Amino acid sequence: MLSMRNYFLLLLPVVFFSCKTKDKTSFEKVWFYNDELTDQEQMENLRKYGGATEYRFSAASFLNLQPNGKFTSYLSAFDYGDWKLQDSTLQLTTHNKGKLLLEVKHLTPKQMVCINKSSHKVFRFNGFENSISPEPESPFAITNNLWRAKPSHKESDAELTSRLKNHFRWWEKYFSWSLNSKIKVLDIRSTPSVLELYGNGFELKYYDYQFPEWKNIFYDTANCWRAYEMVYYLMYRKNIKWLKTENRFESYISAFQQLQQWMDIDPRTYLPAKETSAQTASARGPIKNKAQ
Repeated sequence: MLSMRNYFLLLLPVVFFSCKTKDKTSFEKVWFYNDELTDQEQMENLRKYGGATEYRFSAASFLNLQPNGKFTSYLSAFDYGDWKLQDSTLQLTTHNKGKLLLEVKHLTPKQMVCINKSSHKVFRFNGFENSISPEPESPFAITNNLWRAKPSHKESDAELTSRLKNHFRWWEKYFSWSLNSKIKVLDIRSTPSVLELYGNGFELKYYDYQFPEWKNIFYDTANCWRAYEMVYYLMYRKNIKWLKTENRFESYISAFQQLQQWMDIDPRTYLPAKETSAQTASARGPIKNKAQ
């Protein structure tokens, strides 16, 4: 079951080792933002490293530094580009020539603390090995994060279907990565989604309760509603066949594979005429899919 901290509680002891040499290979990991610091720990960070606290990020914010000098990230938005280490500064150049300079203040195999040289915000990350090398299998690859990119035009039902399918594929690869990397504690509540995930299943998230970050990936409110409608009617007609396993990651991998298959169904076979009333859609009861 899900703990009060919104994570799978399958904990193993974590030992931190000193890392005095900041060589490039020490950074070649996926780094997730640590948003669990207490007020006292935040004050200690500010006293020790200077700067200010970063409040825009969540546990879903990541920085994936690849051995080939490429990076992908989801901090305030999804981005990608090139990275290099200059002395104790991480230099990130985005695909549109933007620059992000992070001065590294503390580094161990499991933790990195750095300061944004522009905003002087303190970033504290937890490091994980990225054991999945083929790009199509990585949840941090560009191809599995297309759903995060806001379109420049109003999307058709086919385009919304593709966006939702890519989103469900991201979840599948996220759980696969965690399983292959032998990660025992996984955040499942911070990523913006049309679904609310629990320790033993998920349910459709009411439009009013969806993260602003989820709503903002759509061209407009009508498109966001339409995506909600698609998932609603599919979940109303179909049920997930939960894999009989004690490993919840395996269960979720199977569930999100099924959701992707559902998105291959022609929307015209299950969707009514387009609705424009927020009150009508929000009045519908929750639809849950839980493992037995």
